[in-house]
Amino acid sequence: MTTKASSLFNALDNQVSAPSADVLGGRVRVAMALFDDLATTDLEAADILKICPLPSNARLISIQMSNTDLDGSGSPALDYFLGLYDQDGNALDANVFVDQGTELQAAASNSELLPPVDLDADFGKRVWEQADLTEDPRSFIDLCLTIDTVAATPAAGDIAFTVLYVLD
Repeated sequence: MTTKASSLFNALDNQVSAPSADVLGGRVRVAMALFDDLATTDLEAADILKICPLPSNARLISIQMSNTDLDGSGSPALDYFLGLYDQDGNALDANVFVDQGTELQAAASNSELLPPVDLDADFGKRVWEQADLTEDPRSFIDLCLTIDTVAATPAAGDIAFTVLYVLD
């Protein structure tokens, strides 16, 4: 029988690289956002839905999405990316959390959109690290949903997000 320690235990055992307080505790914050009555013209290729600004030093612990069916039927089917943008609207990593997600193709409640696509590179990192920045800009970074493929028959509807994150 073997016992395998997680990266957290390994970091705690190595005092040189001990984790910051937000890994074992910290204050949980919530951002709740609603896109009410989205028109089909809001769901075209490359359209961006700005969900919420996040402090660059935050660690995301949950991104949940609830939605009505935004994809009437047919092919191609609606898909999207979920990622991070700077506050000027430039993509930093547009698909760090979801790459070609299909949840909008049918009504769904509380779909969990974490962990990130690349677990090794992005799991448990601060937002600025997940955005592929080399240092913390000490500002806000926007969480955004980007439409990738337009539905053959788009449908108007609603999308709601609950985002939980930890700060030191």
